[in-house]
Amino acid sequence: MEPSRFNGTIHPQMWIKQIRSFCYLKQIKSEKEILEFCIGMVDVPIKNPEKIKSLDDLIEALKSNISFTVFKNSSQRKLNLLKYITEREGGNTAKFIAEFRALCFDAEIIDLEEQKKYLFHALPNDFFRNTFINRKMNNINSLDDLIKMFEDIVQEESNLIRNGSCVAIKHVKTGKYLSSTTKYHQTGSGKQIIFAGQTLPDSDALWVIKASRDQISYNDMFSLQHKSTDTLIGRESAFNEHSLYNDYIDGDFADHVEVYCSTPSRTLQFNYHWMFQRINYTKYDSSYVRSGDIVNLRNAKDNTFLRSHEYQITIYNETFQEVISHDKKLEDSDEWCIEIIENF
Repeated sequence: MEPSRFNGTIHPQMWIKQIRSFCYLKQIKSEKEILEFCIGMVDVPIKNPEKIKSLDDLIEALKSNISFTVFKNSSQRKLNLLKYITEREGGNTAKFIAEFRALCFDAEIIDLEEQKKYLFHALPNDFFRNTFINRKMNNINSLDDLIKMFEDIVQEESNLIRNGSCVAIKHVKTGKYLSSTTKYHQTGSGKQIIFAGQTLPDSDALWVIKASRDQISYNDMFSLQHKSTDTLIGRESAFNEHSLYNDYIDGDFADHVEVYCSTPSRTLQFNYHWMFQRINYTKYDSSYVRSGDIVNLRNAKDNTFLRSHEYQITIYNETFQEVISHDKKLEDSDEWCIEIIENF
């Protein structure tokens, strides 16, 4: 394949690099021969060509031409217009970084502070911008360091729990996933059961977050919609005689309330609103909920919590690890780990 001629649409250094690679393939290794070949491939005017004695001289001559000023300014304008799009929205992070690097090189922007400014303006939303601003810059000493910090933010953003996220919620103590299926309580509400199911998230253990905001924080209410049945996790509106588990032998469980899946009526919709209450604190100092966070699941209406334990219930001769609601002191049986399955 023949190399391209130089017409001012590529950085001179990059063009020389391409020509050199071509010459090596053709066994042209003499610097003088390579230089002569390059000069013969230039389509823009060269001032004082007789003074060009090396490839470095040729690069400087090409950069002194007005075509390079146009090329460099065009690259800077493209850099101003560059915007990052996440993979979730159809973007390609690797391609974005390659383009950002190339445009910085073409526009000859080598100052790190300028590179930070251009990368900041390419960020797509407040989460990226605020996280970027709050990052410590002490260890950012090169473009590679800057890109690594950017990739950390991208990875962090990809783990955010958001409206529409499909998640699985693992009971930390037993390793079983919060689940539901089309079986119904034989006492109490008679509604679709909630239980701690398998130790891998099967189709019974998939839930869709329904919220009024895109990114879910620890101050936001949301609903958990069972993906297979489209029903929501709810609980009885009060500790009443129909919802209490009075048949437990152990008196410690005598005042816990049934939880279930159902389609809420308008008057009872707040019984289906929940909030995440953070337990663990990771390296991310933020109020946003992330995949991998250890949480309590709190009912937004009356501050009761979801708990699972080693007690079992039997529904139509099939046993299930029970999930209940309670207003007692929190313990390790109340801890859940939220995991993203799909993010839309």
